[in-house]
Amino acid sequence: MGHAAARLYISQPALSQQIRVLEDQVGVPLFVRHPRGMRLTEAGEALLGEARELLKRSDQLERTVEELRSGHILRIGLPPGLSRALLPELLAPLRERDPEARIEVRELTTPEQLAALRDGSLDLGLVREPIDDDTLARRSLLVEELGVALPADHLLASRESLALGELAGELFVCFPRPWAPALHDVVVDALLETGTEARFQDSSSASTTESMVAAGLGLTLSASPWLDHADGIVWRPLTDVRIEIRTSAAWRPANRSPLLRALVESLPAASEAPSAAPA
Repeated sequence: MGHAAARLYISQPALSQQIRVLEDQVGVPLFVRHPRGMRLTEAGEALLGEARELLKRSDQLERTVEELRSGHILRIGLPPGLSRALLPELLAPLRERDPEARIEVRELTTPEQLAALRDGSLDLGLVREPIDDDTLARRSLLVEELGVALPADHLLASRESLALGELAGELFVCFPRPWAPALHDVVVDALLETGTEARFQDSSSASTTESMVAAGLGLTLSASPWLDHADGIVWRPLTDVRIEIRTSAAWRPANRSPLLRALVESLPAASEAPSAAPA
């Protein structure tokens, strides 16, 4: 009882009084008292389940009210390395419909976005597939094929295309697995399936990856738009394996934000990113 009172920031006698009042209201004992503490009666167990459900609904009500109150604010999550063209294309219909709409954008990894969507601190996430979460609605927006980006002075840079198996032994600069665990595993599995033994080094950001490749410190698997206008780097398609990155919009179906509803209605169907000609 003392620990419970401390968690509630009230005195122990005050908590005992509240329990007695509650028992008087329901008309049955809720606890069995004994020298070493208390335990719930059968009625107390039943009421506990109902109380937890009531508190859960109360929390949901608070989130709903907050969503309605902040209906003129749309909170969007972006993954590291997102194509620069996707967000402007996504928001264009909404900005035309409601020029005064306030858009808040945060760069978050896919797991961070999923957590923020669940707790209501994010309205829409642009997540890297595959993900496993049946509580979220999703729509695929962009499919990008990965190729290899390598230094312009690399021995293989003069080739128009490359097989992944030709890159055995190379150092691959790669995004950390926590950014998008399932996608990271797809990339690693592709290397394993082609028998490509490679070394890996995590990179803290897309710009760091670009700098390391340009400096000749390694290669990276990327979609060609990720490295647009990057000096000292060439991009080559892969001939022996097809690795795709699918970016989807994800949101909670219960989110009542008018801006989210408007954006979802205008979401385009998935498109294939155009493959750039080898540089």
